[in-house]
Amino acid sequence: MNSDTLVGKTIGPYEIQRELGHGAMGVVYKAVDKTLHRAVALKLLPVKFANDDFIARFQQEARAAAQIN
Repeated sequence: MNSDTLVGKTIGPYEIQRELGHGAMGVVYKAVDKTLHRAVALKLLPVKFANDDFIARFQQEARAAAQIN
């Protein structure tokens, strides 16, 4: 799938503006949180990574990133 296909789409409260980067484990987008009216980075992961170990790692990464702000 071409990641550009998500630009301009809305996922939950997030409106995707542009791709910031991608790698083997997912794509990171710049998005706007329409509820809180702020810019966010939104990381989307392929279904193949939907397992308990990977989800725990991803949640730990998200908590660490949230502490930076």
